[in-house]
Amino acid sequence: MKSILMAITFLMTSLASASDFLTVESQMNFDKTVETLEKTIKAKGLTHFKTIAHHQGAQKVGMKLNPTTLIIFGNPKVGTQLMNDDQMMGIELPMKFLVQQDSKGKVKVSYKKPMAFKKTYKLNKKDKLMGKMTGALEKISSSVTKKKKM
Repeated sequence: MKSILMAITFLMTSLASASDFLTVESQMNFDKTVETLEKTIKAKGLTHFKTIAHHQGAQKVGMKLNPTTLIIFGNPKVGTQLMNDDQMMGIELPMKFLVQQDSKGKVKVSYKKPMAFKKTYKLNKKDKLMGKMTGALEKISSSVTKKKKM
């Protein structure tokens, strides 16, 4: 069962194009970026389900990986509406931010654009809802892109 789910996830991910994602550069260091995103998610009344530090997992098996963390969050009221249209949306949800630091120290935050879901799933008249999701993702990600005034 696990291998079937992994294969489906790989297939769905491989169908997504680079234009389906938005990446912004953080003005903060890696740890502060993760912390700020988590705090902002909670402040917006969303559910923070889990944070997965991929780089720590790599360390546990004796491998190196630049700092890479996945933050999983969402709003079950919104997600349920989308999954009621197409239950396969459960592969995409909850929403995720990928925070990554490159070899030059730049920290980036990436997420899948909600409107990209329309390419793959049967979402009936959900443009307004996905527009709200887009706005929420933009506001949360902007919490790490704006320089703080001293």
